[in-house]
Amino acid sequence: MNTNLSIQIDLESSRFDRFNPPTPNHLFLQSKLNAAHLTISQLATDIGYQNLSKGTRRIREWITTSDVPNTKQGHLFLNVLNTSRTELNQANQAHEQYHQQQRIYTENRFEQQLLCTHFDLLMSNAEQIIQTQQWSNVFLPKVGVFMYYAKVPSIRLGQLLDAWQNDRMQMDDFMAVRVVGSPLSGTHRAQGFDRHDLHNWITKPQIFPSLNDAIKGFLPAVTENSGWSLGQIVTHLGGNLPPTPIFIEREQIGHYDYNHQILTLHNTEHDLSERFKHPDCQVVLEHNHRSHITMRKQNIQINDQILCHWNQDLPPIVAEEIVHNLWG
Repeated sequence: MNTNLSIQIDLESSRFDRFNPPTPNHLFLQSKLNAAHLTISQLATDIGYQNLSKGTRRIREWITTSDVPNTKQGHLFLNVLNTSRTELNQANQAHEQYHQQQRIYTENRFEQQLLCTHFDLLMSNAEQIIQTQQWSNVFLPKVGVFMYYAKVPSIRLGQLLDAWQNDRMQMDDFMAVRVVGSPLSGTHRAQGFDRHDLHNWITKPQIFPSLNDAIKGFLPAVTENSGWSLGQIVTHLGGNLPPTPIFIEREQIGHYDYNHQILTLHNTEHDLSERFKHPDCQVVLEHNHRSHITMRKQNIQINDQILCHWNQDLPPIVAEEIVHNLWG
């Protein structure tokens, strides 16, 4: 194993297009154009455009969007490409279905849903989690108390459980997970759930007398990284989670099984159970803020290029193993 490998962990910056794989392109009309052995300007002439600049611009739009107008020139365009509107509609439906299946970068509340659905499990083990550094330091993206116009970091699992235990993130039976507000007006709203109804996500206004006091409850910010993730802790404590699929450019190349701590890449299994065997032991990971390898919430990047991506949470220990095997 390459001991010089170091990974920068940045789970906060995860919702920006430049960190995500590109949306799949419409390819149906482009393939028809290639089969016809025509240039776009030739096609514009064939369907009757006198202004070739205008014609080529419109045809490029049709090919890019796969949206052909129901006009005389639109019909001629499809005829010259030896296809029909029925075939075009079928191709568009297939593309949309594929796109929906692969849309893994919409706003993801995976950790927030885990906190809700496994609330009783986490609270019954709260003291062990808080006292176990690797568990307490697990990062919870977009969980905590946030202010407009100010950079307030997400909090860690131990901080949240301690706040729940000591009534700093709850109102009666309402358990707050994320709070957003204004430092100027003091107004805020909280998202969370009722501890007796774990299936519904609730929003409540003004659960704190002072938003600033709520933020101070999580200071100073924890900066130590953990090799674990919330999903890994849940399964270690007896919960059950489906595997996390792993993709390269939206094509699945493997998965990670939390329940058995097995990473599968290209049909090869990597047993990581020894690394998760003793949660009270310090997990040795080399993390360098100047590293050109970065783990984000749903992908790994090398020199700002995405190596692979996934759609749930993934322990940094697993991310490190992926880098060793895919890039190494």
